[in-house]
Amino acid sequence: MRNIKTYLYSALCMLALSGCSDFLDTKPLDQFSDADVWTDPALAQSYLNQIYSYMGHGTNETMLSSACDESQFIHGYGLQNVVASDPTQSAIYWYDNGACPFKWRDKYKGLRYVNQFISQIDNVPEKLGFDNKVMKGEALFLRAYMYSQLVRGYGGVPIVEQVYELDQVEDMKIPRNSLKECLDFITTDLDMAAELLPLSHNDKNLGRITKGAALALKARMYLHLASPLFYNQSYPADLQPLLTYEGDQTDMYNKAKAAAQAVFDLGIYNLIDCTQGTTTNWEIGKNFQKIITDKNNSEKILTRQFLANLWTNNAVIQNGPNGYHNWGGNTPIQDLVMDFEYADGTMTKGLREVGSSTTVNPYLNREPRFYGTIGYDGSKWGRDRPADVKNIDPYNELQCGTYEVTENGSKRNFFGVDTRKGPIEDWNGGYTGYYMRKIIDEAVDGQNFAQEVPWN
Repeated sequence: MRNIKTYLYSALCMLALSGCSDFLDTKPLDQFSDADVWTDPALAQSYLNQIYSYMGHGTNETMLSSACDESQFIHGYGLQNVVASDPTQSAIYWYDNGACPFKWRDKYKGLRYVNQFISQIDNVPEKLGFDNKVMKGEALFLRAYMYSQLVRGYGGVPIVEQVYELDQVEDMKIPRNSLKECLDFITTDLDMAAELLPLSHNDKNLGRITKGAALALKARMYLHLASPLFYNQSYPADLQPLLTYEGDQTDMYNKAKAAAQAVFDLGIYNLIDCTQGTTTNWEIGKNFQKIITDKNNSEKILTRQFLANLWTNNAVIQNGPNGYHNWGGNTPIQDLVMDFEYADGTMTKGLREVGSSTTVNPYLNREPRFYGTIGYDGSKWGRDRPADVKNIDPYNELQCGTYEVTENGSKRNFFGVDTRKGPIEDWNGGYTGYYMRKIIDEAVDGQNFAQEVPWN
């Protein structure tokens, strides 16, 4: 009996230890292992979905237009130094925030994820409802897109195709590839992607990458590299391969033309006639603006979609007129305004120098795109003024200037409600006298709601 009790006790101890071991080996409930992801197409799809976020978009607080010669950002963030081609150590905030389209750290982080996906997707089992080849095509495009953004910002950059582990520090020290090598790598990925991607997706998958997107990005890269900027021989010898293209500029234009023609030959994209049902250039311009703000139409090749309840596209409050309780963050500059031709095709004259003036309305008889792009003094905005501003402006017309008024025989200056010296939030509003209109849904109350205008 004593022996039986001893054996039974030993067996119970072994079971207890075995149970403890099983308990400690339980898989985490809040995460998936590599083995989980690469054996389940649904998890692989989810992994790919999060890589899309590394594409970025252009409707950020600081916009690329304010890092060049199109608009001015009112809050600084070092963009004045960027525009002046004089970024300093203390004025490089824009290069390192999420708004910069070629932020080095983010793009290479995204590239690590996409390289991991490309290296594993061929081993993922097929499953009804999932197309591994299409997913691979999307990943190849995403890799090409992220490299295209890096090339736009820096010229030649290190090409990384494999996933490095933490102990491979020396292997990670990769030199920059030449501009030509980067272009060849990007276009090769895009060619492979185009072979795998569908012409279109259903409405539920609006915003996913298509064959047309791959061909269009290829055309854009060729056109970008056809710029005289990349055929400048004045750079130091060691920088020439990184900043200049070793080839014929005319040939690059021809490649861009052929790649663009391939997009048209797909037969699924069409230009929209903005003149239908219109009688004025203002109406044509508003139809042009609608092409941009529509969620989808025959001109859109690839879009980044937004949901208002997620507050991911705040372009209205960030850039709208401050007389609507918006910030006026990125405002068009005078040179851009004057670049829009008159309706008869002639160029505008004057009003480009500080202190210049005119006695005629400079906004009359402009080409239609002007009216869909620029919010200017006296132009209508697409919604009623807020309740506390209606008594100042019951007509919903932008007041971007200073007006001389006469009261009781005395003249005084009156500052418009959309200026920085106006009666509404004079700490907001632009300095240029103009507001952005093109990517904004004017019907949205930006103070309280986000918009759903896609990034195209």
